[in-house]
Amino acid sequence: MVNKTEFYQSFIRGPSPFVGQLLEQFSDELEYKKYPAKKNLFIDINGQSHCYFLRSGIVEYLVRFPEDHLLTISEAPNIYGIYLAYKNYNVLIRTTVECEIAVLPYDRFMELVSKKGLWELYARHLQVIMNILYQYAQRLSEPSSYSILRSQLYELISEPEVIRESTTAERYIRDKTRLSRSGVLNILAGLKAGGYIVLDKGVLKEVKKLPEKY
Repeated sequence: MVNKTEFYQSFIRGPSPFVGQLLEQFSDELEYKKYPAKKNLFIDINGQSHCYFLRSGIVEYLVRFPEDHLLTISEAPNIYGIYLAYKNYNVLIRTTVECEIAVLPYDRFMELVSKKGLWELYARHLQVIMNILYQYAQRLSEPSSYSILRSQLYELISEPEVIRESTTAERYIRDKTRLSRSGVLNILAGLKAGGYIVLDKGVLKEVKKLPEKY
């Protein structure tokens, strides 16, 4: 049986196996800069889409509906903004720690994909991204609030320690799901009382085997 934590670490959160090749192919075009934690970088700037190449660090990937809705948290290496699935939305990345990031206009990125003959590599990378987004949508379409919360607990415990220690379980779950605060807190309290999870001042420390139903 697949271990839930290992599943989220290797598939949902793991980088695309093709991202390193893409970073290498674009290295001569990229100028990396260091950005401090909590810096917002928008995909759309004055009507022009941009790609962000993350060489080091951790970022949050968000979309505003109109409030910030957390899609995922990911580590370097990674690339954002190279597909326009959210072109009509206000999409941004937010640095969690100090990051090294290079910026390239989307039109220039696509021009280089064509010039360098990278269509197959680009398509393979997009295939991985679409699978991740599909898994994300599936987790949010679980039949009950508890099922959604349960999957988010497994995802949170698989996050890097710097992420887990910087937010409460309640806040992490609500930012990604929009479940009610009272509902999330009630379920977390019940799971803690039952010995299924360990919380310290709201921060998730350990997840034991969670019940299928609650």
